[in-house]
Amino acid sequence: MNSNNGFGAGHNYIMKQYDKMGKYHLVLNPDIEFSKGVLESLFSYMEKTDVGNIMPKVTYPDGEIQYLCKLLPSPKDWIIRRFIPIKILENK
Repeated sequence: MNSNNGFGAGHNYIMKQYDKMGKYHLVLNPDIEFSKGVLESLFSYMEKTDVGNIMPKVTYPDGEIQYLCKLLPSPKDWIIRRFIPIKILENK
């Protein structure tokens, strides 16, 4: 990858290279702020549970919960995305 294709593309690129990945991959926008100890808590939780994906509660500075129009993909979604070339089919 010799060009900057954006934030999401960069994460997608490295996540497809299993030999370069660590045990976990953090996707974190550069404008995010969080309290001290949050990453350590997430790491600890991941280490003691059988979880494949985690997303923390996101709040505004005043504590109000932010609405995020995002759904965590189901295992079926992950399998389809990984093994069925939907993009190739869409382009045809």
